[in-house]
Amino acid sequence: MSEAQDSSLKCHLAEYGLGVTNSGTLAPCCQWHPHLVGKEYYATWQDTERFNREIRPKILADLNAGIKHPGCQHCWQEEQYGHKSLRLDWNSRVPASELEKARQGTDYVLDIELSLGNLCNLRCMMCGPYASSLWATTFDKNQEQLIKWQHSVRGRANWWEEPGFMDWLRSNLTTALRIDITGGEPLIIPQTEEILEMIVEIGRADDIALQFNSNFTKVSDRILKSIRQIKHTGIAISLEGTGTMNDYVRYPSRWSEIESNVQRVIRDAPNVGLCVNHTLQHASVYSLPALIEWSHCNNLMLHLTTVQGHPHLGINGAPPKDLKRMIDWAEQYQWPEQPWLKSKSVKEYILGLRDIRFDHQVYQSYRDYIKVIDQLNSMSYDEIFQPSSIS
Repeated sequence: MSEAQDSSLKCHLAEYGLGVTNSGTLAPCCQWHPHLVGKEYYATWQDTERFNREIRPKILADLNAGIKHPGCQHCWQEEQYGHKSLRLDWNSRVPASELEKARQGTDYVLDIELSLGNLCNLRCMMCGPYASSLWATTFDKNQEQLIKWQHSVRGRANWWEEPGFMDWLRSNLTTALRIDITGGEPLIIPQTEEILEMIVEIGRADDIALQFNSNFTKVSDRILKSIRQIKHTGIAISLEGTGTMNDYVRYPSRWSEIESNVQRVIRDAPNVGLCVNHTLQHASVYSLPALIEWSHCNNLMLHLTTVQGHPHLGINGAPPKDLKRMIDWAEQYQWPEQPWLKSKSVKEYILGLRDIRFDHQVYQSYRDYIKVIDQLNSMSYDEIFQPSSIS
């Protein structure tokens, strides 16, 4: 039985992961959402003891009983598509020796994930005010147009500035194998630099794997200098296509600046491993093939995830003719072997979309959303993506 088909619901992140969401609530990982399971699952980083004593056991009780915990639905959906979810990926990467240490300790943390609020310089189509300050500002000025698709910010967007947080983080970094920093956009958030300096200061620069998820529009000299000191650094670049397609979905990014930053990091920080993250959504049927080819040319591994929380962006709303064109491309493309080890799973993911059933209601909702985006961004979706019409 393959990992993607593993019927076991064990999850090492549910056991030993500790993260803080954009709104300041605790979670075992970045893809677990407390709002899906009720108020009794809410706890802030100041409530870590209650999280470990009351909330984490509830999650593990479901998983141990073979029940798919509802807060983990992102992983369940990805596994349904045959994709290697975060749960399966992390389970396969934790050394047995570290698990043994964790099981002998108390409140042992192997993985830390920090979503540092919503400070961000982009307004991506599949995002919102919860993770983008630019979206938050736009929503406040255009609520009547956007209320159908967006919501105002909930929680504490700047929770990491609260007294005691850095001490809390320092104590948990002593056992962590990885720290994953997202945002907002982590490479423009000032506190990111302080966290990197802390990792070096406590003598764990060679032991902790540092991971960023970034739009890669801004890479300062100061950040570049810091990440060179941490032995195992990975940056997942969030891209939705190449050229104007990426710039449309990830407005107002500039593709030329992203390409320049990629080459700069490859040249000046050889210890940094770069990869590409792509959110599979409606626009992917037009933009993904070129992104795959670009990733291959730059020797960057590509990972797929599915859009969450925005049903109008679902790929089931894409014109069947256009979806078929992408699937046909995947069947004919000369997928490379080494070193692009995940090419097979990406291909299988795309081919698995043959079973998607077109939903005209989702399509119409998407077209309504596009009208708003075109107006906000002064761009033309139809000119850039050239979609087929639906009669």
